[in-house]
Amino acid sequence: MAVDRKKLRALIQYHIFEKEAFSQHAAGPDYDFFVSSAIPLFGGTLGGMRYNTGGELFPNNGVFARAADAGNVATLLQRGMTRKYTGDLIPRTHLQEKRLISQDESWLADFLGAKMVVRDKNPTRAQKVLARADHYDEEVQALFERAGSFVQGLNIPDATCLDAPNISGFYNTAPDSNTGEVKMTYVRRRTEHVHCLPENAPYFGSGNPSVVTATGVVGAIKALRERRFAEEDIINIGIRGGAGSVGAYIIQFLREYEASGYLGFKVNIKASDIERNRSELEKVAGKYDAIIVDDQEFRNVHMWVPSAFIGSVTPDVVDLLDNYTVIVGPENEQLPENPLNPHDPAIEKAVSAIYARLKEIEGYYSPDFVNNNGGIHDVNCRVMFGKEGYSKERAIQTMLEAGQAYVGAVHDRTMQEQRARSSELIQSHRIAEEMALDALVDRIIERRGDVLKGPFAAYFAAAL
Repeated sequence: MAVDRKKLRALIQYHIFEKEAFSQHAAGPDYDFFVSSAIPLFGGTLGGMRYNTGGELFPNNGVFARAADAGNVATLLQRGMTRKYTGDLIPRTHLQEKRLISQDESWLADFLGAKMVVRDKNPTRAQKVLARADHYDEEVQALFERAGSFVQGLNIPDATCLDAPNISGFYNTAPDSNTGEVKMTYVRRRTEHVHCLPENAPYFGSGNPSVVTATGVVGAIKALRERRFAEEDIINIGIRGGAGSVGAYIIQFLREYEASGYLGFKVNIKASDIERNRSELEKVAGKYDAIIVDDQEFRNVHMWVPSAFIGSVTPDVVDLLDNYTVIVGPENEQLPENPLNPHDPAIEKAVSAIYARLKEIEGYYSPDFVNNNGGIHDVNCRVMFGKEGYSKERAIQTMLEAGQAYVGAVHDRTMQEQRARSSELIQSHRIAEEMALDALVDRIIERRGDVLKGPFAAYFAAAL
């Protein structure tokens, strides 16, 4: 039977990008755990464990007033992780062509996306969790041990994917906003399904994924400067969320890669953050020669880098940008989105307004899931190369190689479409989604035998 590519694309769009295959909630006396996951098509899904963040989508700014809010954010971010993982097929194909990885290695990393959100209703404990430390007290440890038990419960037969209840070992967690490798060690006490543990013994993990995420964003900045500002020797960069784990690393690596000559240009850095992170921002800015600006200061930059804030890119914000500004941020889901309705007309209107303004100022939006896949690439390298073959240096090398190619390919395709259809409003994140969808179609065809023998064969058999 010949493959019906058009039908396969439609089936993938529904079953993987639109349908929430799995959603689970556990409520404790003063906490809630949520996981949202795509189908584990090739045997696994992966996404970080986020603590008390994402609430900026709701009126109480940063704290979830209702359990349902945390669940909605998990759903929203799962969709972003799924886009990120399918999009990662594109740079991995590039690495195969460069003979930096093999096909067998690439197949090992065929995860799809998931996300876990922890809603903590205990304000005293929350203050301790949010403090950066190398060790936390028993109350914090107990919370993350319970989170580990929750993850483990999702990875036993008959307690997993709603569409295929006998799937085992499908959800893997990792650090995310307000969690890190230290807290993951507490999770690890209750489950093996956790990544990005400390690099030292006894874990020999891949460590903090923020390092490679930030490296990938710096690579994206380099690729976009070559395409948008090649004649400029000094690039002004504004970073919102500069005190966050990823934002601070971006500032650090911009300076380090500038000094090494890798960037090939000089940078002026403006950094901002919310008031509660002011002291951390001052430390980062002082160490790496960044200018602290107001959190709403977006003018006079070539590139604006929104970090650590969901939904940062809004029509009001884009109205403040100068001509030719490029938006290149690492946070997930930066454009407006309704977690309950991906086709909300009000959201589509807001997104169209953003792109209309960018077209007017000849700016560009580099999609978040294209810029920020360094963290999953780090995990993928750990999976692909194994304990003996993995190193952070190798992950960074391949991230810079593949990430720049990916960012550049999306930009170039978007510009090509804009020239061909100049009267239309071309949306770069839609171009990136189409490219990711095509890559997943190719992968499913390539692994047709595995798919048809797997638990989700019925979803795709009509097209295969």
